Amino acid sequence: MSKEKPMRRLTIMIPEELVAGLEDMAEVTGGNVSDVLRDAVTAHLFKGPWSGIGGVAKKAILAGRTNEEALADVLSVHP
Repeated sequence: MSKEKPMRRLTIMIPEELVAGLEDMAEVTGGNVSDVLRDAVTAHLFKGPWSGIGGVAKKAILAGRTNEEALADVLSVHP
């Protein structure tokens, strides 16, 4: 049995054109707007300034990069 992470409900205001884009992505992925938005925020945070060393290494390994290439990726983000 997997343990779900706790979540909090947030109410936000975003421009209508962004909502339309989220709805389009939800239709393409077969999910819903909340899932698409959550995935987008997660991707932004963990590919951006909040990306940890482990996340960078894991991404490189899952992409099939060698140990040396993975280390180079980590060092490029976290010297």
